This record gives sequence, structure tokens and C-alpha cells, in this order.
Amino acid sequence: NPKKILVPATASFAAGQSSVVVPITAVENTLVDGDVLASFTAANSAYLTSTNSITVADDDVPILTVLASTTLVLENAGPNAAIGFVSRNTPTNSPLTVTLTSSDSSRLAVPASVIIPAGSASAAFSIAAIDNTVADGSAQINITASFSGFISRPARLTVQDDDTPALTVSLNQGSIA
Repeated sequence: NPKKILVPATASFAAGQSSVVVPITAVENTLVDGDVLASFTAANSAYLTSTNSITVADDDVPILTVLASTTLVLENAGPNAAIGFVSRNTPTNSPLTVTLTSSDSSRLAVPASVIIPAGSASAAFSIAAIDNTVADGSAQINITASFSGFISRPARLTVQDDDTPALTVSLNQGSIA
């Protein structure tokens, strides 16, 4: 199974040698796909063919990764300020409904959840910028996807404030000369 193990195409025996050590390398695929029994065969027309198997243990954990179409959002960009993408590294034979959250929903809003359809590894969603008319400076906001048993890798976006501080001057009319 070349998707799970790599073995050399050939192995050479020295004269009088009855065995040879062949390196077997497990292939890292970053997908949660379970342990797999992988087979390999040694064949030569002058000898009997030999097949052996090895169990390749899956070392991957379920991960939800969020990416965004941009990392900088203007506060006045509105309901489609950016597009978010959530992806999974697990089998796609069934849909997966993940919860979405913004670390500051007063600055960036996301839907409560998104469905990654069966047969797909990812889904898109809208990220909305909230214009609050307050000069509160730029802020870094994390967008996170979560589902029980998954590790979350959030997207970090910077919301650039579009408001300027107001300066108010009050004069006391009785003291103006």
C-alpha cells in the first residue's frame, strides 16, 4: 500500500547472503484514517515470492482548522467582510456540524454553526465586521470551530478601527473677553 508505507523497488543480496534488511518507511498523511494493515512483496523469477504485512499505526488526531480569506478586516466592511473556511482531517463519509465562535462578537460575527457536508473536507462561511462607531483601536480576533473530540486551530484576524476620537471644546460664555 504505497499510501501507507514506502519500500525500495529493489534489494540486492551479496554472494552467499540469505537475507537482507530492507527499510520500511511509514507515510505521514495528516489524516485521521485509523490503523491500516499494509502488505509488501518480494519477488524474483528464480525464487518463491514472499508477501508480508505490517500494521501502520495512525498517529493523527482529529483537527478542525479555520482559515480566512484575509487577515485584515476594516471595521466598516459589513456583513461579508471576509470568507471563513473550516476544514477537517477526518473521514468525510458523513456530514459534520461544527460550532463557530468569535473571541469578540462585538467586533466580528460568525454563524453559530456550519455543516461540512458528507464527501467534503471543508465548508465556507461569512465573517461580518461590526461597525460600532466607537474609537476603540484595532483588535485581534480569533475565529474558532469546535466539535467534541477535535482539536481547534483558529484563524486570527485583525479588525482595523475606522473611528477617530472626538474632541469636544466647551467655552464658558461668561469668561470670554
